[in-house]
Amino acid sequence: MGRSRSNSRRSSSIFSYLPLELWAEVLARLPVKTLLKFRCVCKEWKSLIENPNFAASHLNGYKNNSELTHLLVIESYTLYCPPSYFRVRSTDTFASLRSADTFRRANHIECLSNIPCNFRVEGCAVGLLLWKFFDSTRRCVTDFGVFNPSIRKSLQIPIPSPFTMGSWVGVGYDAVNRDYKVVFVSVETNYSSSPSPSQPPPARVPVSVHIYSISSRTWKSFSLDAQFLQYPDYWYASIFLKGAIHWMGYDVSTGPCPSFGSHILAFDLHKEVFNSFQLPRDRNTGAFSVLAVLGESLAWLYRDRKLSNFTLSVMEQYGVAESWVKRFTFDLEYPYEHFLYLKRDGELFFTERRQVKAYEIESGKIKDLTRSYSDTITFMDTFVESLVLLT
Repeated sequence: MGRSRSNSRRSSSIFSYLPLELWAEVLARLPVKTLLKFRCVCKEWKSLIENPNFAASHLNGYKNNSELTHLLVIESYTLYCPPSYFRVRSTDTFASLRSADTFRRANHIECLSNIPCNFRVEGCAVGLLLWKFFDSTRRCVTDFGVFNPSIRKSLQIPIPSPFTMGSWVGVGYDAVNRDYKVVFVSVETNYSSSPSPSQPPPARVPVSVHIYSISSRTWKSFSLDAQFLQYPDYWYASIFLKGAIHWMGYDVSTGPCPSFGSHILAFDLHKEVFNSFQLPRDRNTGAFSVLAVLGESLAWLYRDRKLSNFTLSVMEQYGVAESWVKRFTFDLEYPYEHFLYLKRDGELFFTERRQVKAYEIESGKIKDLTRSYSDTITFMDTFVESLVLLT
C-alpha cells in the first residue's frame, strides 16, 4: 500500500516537472508501441495519449518521416488436402509489416488470420486499412470495416444500403476536421455498364453517396447524377492523396464501358464533392494500368500489349489534365509476373518466378528481395503509425 502511494507521488512529480504542452510534444515523437505502454505511467499521460487531438499531432509528426515507415503487406497462404491438390482445406490471410529496403518481416499481425478467402482490401490511408467481405454468389458485400495495424484494433462499419458489386468504397483522412472518413458510393441497381446497342447511353447515372465519420461513428448521405463511374474491371485499391480519395473511372455518356479507364475520380473529403481528371490523352488500349503516387504527385502506371513495356506519367499540377508528363518508360522482361506496388520514391515491387523484386525506375537497377516466396501477396502499401481507433 505504501509502495503504491510512493509510485503515485513519484509519477505525479515526474509529470509536473514539465508543462502538459511540453509533455505532449515529447510523447508525440515516440512510436505507437511505446505510447501504448506509457498509458500506464499515470492518469494524466493516459488521458493525453488517448486524446484525439494528440493522435492528430502524433500523426502529423510520423506520416512524412520515411525512416519510420514500413510496407504493410497482406498475404494469403492456401493449404490443400492431400493427396489431391485441387481441394482447398483452408486459406489463411494475414498482415505483416516489412522493411521497405530489405522486405524482411518486422512484425507479424495476427488479427487477420483465419478469415475467409473472399477478403479484399479497398484502401489504406495514413495508418488505417479498409477491408470488405463479399459474397460472389449473391454478388454483394456482406461486411466491411477499418483496421489499425499499429494498435491491432478494428471497427466494423454498418452498411448503409445494398452494396452491389457495382458499388465502390474508399478511405481517407480529413486533415481540416482531423477525422478519418469512409466513402461508399452505390450505383442505381438497374444501370448496366454494357447497355444494349439500340439504346442511347445515359448522360448521367443516379448514385447515392454515403460518408462515414470514424470520430463520430455516424453516416451522412446525399444523392447526385454522376457522369463518371468507377471503372468496373479495376481491381486495385483506391489511392489517397491531397485530402481526396481517387479511383480509376470512365465517362458513362460515351457509351458502353470501355476496355480501359479514361478518367480519375476524386472525392474531396473536406468539401465532400467529386472531381474528375482525364487520363493522359496519348494513352493507348493496354494490358494493365494502375493509379499510384510518385513523390507528392498523382501518377499513372501503364503497360502496353507487349507485356514488358511500361510508361509512368505524372500529373505535375494536381487536378489539371493538361499537366500530365510522361516521366519514365522502361522494360521489365519476361518472366515478370505480377505488379505489387509503386513506392513514392519510384521503386516498383513485383513478382518474378515466385520471387519478390524491386525495380528502381530512375537507375534501372533490380533488387532481389526474396529467393523463394510461397505466399500470395494481395495488397501492399506504405504503412504509417497511427493512434486512430484507440478510443
